[in-house]
Amino acid sequence: MAMQWWAHRGSGKGELENTLKGFKIAVDAGFKAVEFDVMLTADGVPMIHHDWVMGRCAR
Repeated sequence: MAMQWWAHRGSGKGELENTLKGFKIAVDAGFKAVEFDVMLTADGVPMIHHDWVMGRCAR
């Protein structure tokens, strides 16, 4: 099986991770897949997010 390169949480090109824009930049750069995490909010709504604390990824 050939090695595959996946984008981890998006593009890493200065865009916020785990955003549609970051995912699009990764795909446009040639990545065949994007890895991301899905967590549930306190009321059970799924969201794409990696950390338990929101501040690290927010601007």
